[in-house]
This record gives sequence, C-alpha cells and structure tokens, in this order.
Amino acid sequence: MIALMPGRFQPFHRGHFNNIVKMIDKGYHVKVVIRDMVIDKKNPWPASIIKQVIEQTLIAEEIKDVQVFVVPDICEDWSDTIKKVVGDFDVVAAGNPRLKMHFDCKKIHTPRKDNPYSATQARKQLKKGEDLQNMLLPSTIEIMQDLNMLPKVHTFWLFGRSGAGKTTLAKRITRQLDMHLLDGDDIRDFVDNKDFSKEGRERHLVYTAFTSQTLNKCGIPVVCALITPFTEVQRLICDKVSNLHLIYIKCSLEEAMRRDVKGLYSKNTPGIDMFEEPNTYDLVVDTDNETIDECVLKICEYIKWTNK
Repeated sequence: MIALMPGRFQPFHRGHFNNIVKMIDKGYHVKVVIRDMVIDKKNPWPASIIKQVIEQTLIAEEIKDVQVFVVPDICEDWSDTIKKVVGDFDVVAAGNPRLKMHFDCKKIHTPRKDNPYSATQARKQLKKGEDLQNMLLPSTIEIMQDLNMLPKVHTFWLFGRSGAGKTTLAKRITRQLDMHLLDGDDIRDFVDNKDFSKEGRERHLVYTAFTSQTLNKCGIPVVCALITPFTEVQRLICDKVSNLHLIYIKCSLEEAMRRDVKGLYSKNTPGIDMFEEPNTYDLVVDTDNETIDECVLKICEYIKWTNK
C-alpha cells in the first residue's frame, strides 16, 4: 500500500516527520510530494532544496520506505498530474482539506488542530532568530545550516585570567541576548573535573569546545566563559569550532589578585598564575579601565553586528 503525502514543507518540521513515521508504522510505503511553488515569504526555499532537506533528514534518522518528489503546484486534474510524476498511490495523508479535495482515493486525516508543530511558526521563529529545536529535528537544523538555509550560529568565547570578570559579563550578556551560557566552573562541577594541570585544562577546554559546537549545530548560539590560559589551546579551539569569536577579557594580574573573588590567588591554587597573553582575538574589553556596563554594551554590540 502506498500513501501520498503532499505539502509545501517550508520548512520540513517535526510534525511532518512524525506523520511519515506513523504511516510507515501502519504498513504504508510513503511518497512525499513537494509542491513546486513560486518563492515568496511563505515559500522562502526552492522545492529542490526542500527535497534535499527531507531526503537527508530521513537518511540521518534511518527512515526507509520513503520516496520524495517535486511536483507542479495545484492545478486542474492535479491528481493525474501527480501520478504522471510519482506513479500510483492508494491513499492521501494530509491535514489540509484544500489538498485532499483534489483526490478521489481514500483520505487519511493527519490532524492539525492538536499538532504543536507549524511551518508558519517555524518561519516566524527563524525571522526573530529564535531557537528552532522545538519545531525542527536537530538533524534537519544541521542539514539546513549546511545548505545555507539558516543564519549562521556563533560561539562567543570569553577568556582571560581568573578574576577578570568573564562569568559576570557572560551572565549579563546571555540574559540580555537570550543565549546559552557555558561557564568553565559550572562544567567542571558537573563532570567533577578537579585536574588543573596543563593537560587537564586542555581537556576541559576541548570538551567545552565540542559542547558549544554541538549546540551551534542545533541552532543554539553560545557564550563560553573560561580562562583558556594557553595560546596554543586558543588556536586549537578556533580550529575545532566553526564561527567562533575570541573575546579577550583583559585584566592585569595585580588587579585580578586584588579582586580575588574566588580566593584562588590567596590559596595559591595550582596553575592560577598560568596565563599567556594572547596573540590574536576578535574583540578585547579591559575590565581594569572599563565598567561592567561598558564592557557588556561593547560585547553585545559586537554580537549583534556579527549576527547581521
């Protein structure tokens, strides 16, 4: 038995994917047909690109028994037109009554009323720069990013010696811009990592870099706050994380020791004085001479400029 699933799929969201899986579970082979529409606000991507997204998502999710076609948009004798492209089918599965009225065969209703997923809502969230994970599968987001269908998602890596003000700034920035924060101390506590040797610090930084890259692939912008004391590791994370921006939180050793917010200097914590002045960075703020508000404004303006 063959089920036809017509639609625009602008974009292909979790609801579409769930309906395909349900039809397969009922024993149907599914033929997804994408209406070849004129590009406009409701249809921002060509049908050929949507076809790639659906096919690659199904491969990533290991879904079989599905074929994907591009067909002409709704016209007279649309059912016959589709059959010329995709061959025969037994049922039509769709939530839009306007689509189903063009077919004489059995219809299977895929409810829209209680479906939390909406292509319209996904497009609105995309326009506002909001997280799309509630609407799209992570695999779909990554595929759309690879196809340049989505704005690039960035990681902003705040680094500098202990006491420079990284966490204070990062918390203010992420609250103001609705971004995800990865704080070095929080990650150490979560994984119970107390290794402050040079090798231990490098592993900690590489693990955080991997986490930020994973979040970016899911469409989530990230602010990281870690000392990142070695120039070689700074270069390493730049190589590992796409769209990474190094933001140097500059502070003299004397001022950091005077602040000593965490008591690390007074306790002579191993490696606390290990910090190499960076050779390169994308932005610098000087917490010796600039207020917290001035630094936050400077970094937020940079992030907004980067996201244009």
